[in-house]
Amino acid sequence: VSNHAYKGVNRLNAMSSDVPGRRLTPGLEGSRWTRFLLRDLGGSNINTSMLETRDGVLWVGGNSLCALRNGTWKVYDSRLLSIPSHRTRLLERLNGTLWVAGLGQEAARLDYATPRWTTYEGLNFQCETPDGSQWFVRQDSTVVRFDGRRWTEYGVDDGLVRQPISLLADPEGGIWAAGNHDSTVALARFDGKRWSRRICTGFPTGANRNGLHRSSDGALWIFTRGGGLIRYDPSAESEGGKNPWSQYTPPEIPGFANGFAQTADGNLWVGGTSL
Repeated sequence: VSNHAYKGVNRLNAMSSDVPGRRLTPGLEGSRWTRFLLRDLGGSNINTSMLETRDGVLWVGGNSLCALRNGTWKVYDSRLLSIPSHRTRLLERLNGTLWVAGLGQEAARLDYATPRWTTYEGLNFQCETPDGSQWFVRQDSTVVRFDGRRWTEYGVDDGLVRQPISLLADPEGGIWAAGNHDSTVALARFDGKRWSRRICTGFPTGANRNGLHRSSDGALWIFTRGGGLIRYDPSAESEGGKNPWSQYTPPEIPGFANGFAQTADGNLWVGGTSL
């Protein structure tokens, strides 16, 4: 694969070589060219790699990851799946796994084979609890639980935040939901029976996707849209008038955080951008 970026994807029977000087990956079906602009499908027009896997799926990588399967395009959102998204390269291993590597980014492995994956339209998987329940955020701003037999949906009337974005399972078996509630950051916890909501006051910012994390002291950290990090200390709930909320803002930390980790020495690491 060349280092050039190409706009659009065209369909063909036999792949031709890249055309120098054109931002296009050409294709031919019979005697007609059929052009696809992946941007129109929710992807990117910056495409740097193409790969057909053994199951006949055509993958297109670049600043997005798209797949053509049985005549239908699917776009994999890097913000939801935590996969590289900058001029990516694709590689299929003998065991059927797909590796995606981004320029200046990490490499990620996708076990996409049909026997291992089930697709639920409109649901974004978040976590699994020790009882085997799977938890999802639905596109209509509700939370969905699947216990292996039944589906249960939770909304704001159940004590959930109005716009849940991220879910996190805690060691006690509870589920935390972070999101936005009436234009402010909010949390809600499910104890196995009911949801209880906590509203963050005084910080005019919104929660960001995939932005709920837990540190070793039990504190919860919420990514925001340009406002840095918000910390919530659950232990403060039992300490009377102590404020459980605190905020860390630029330039102390990146305004748009997208990476969070804690090393064995207790230090917290946050990566992201300030713009």
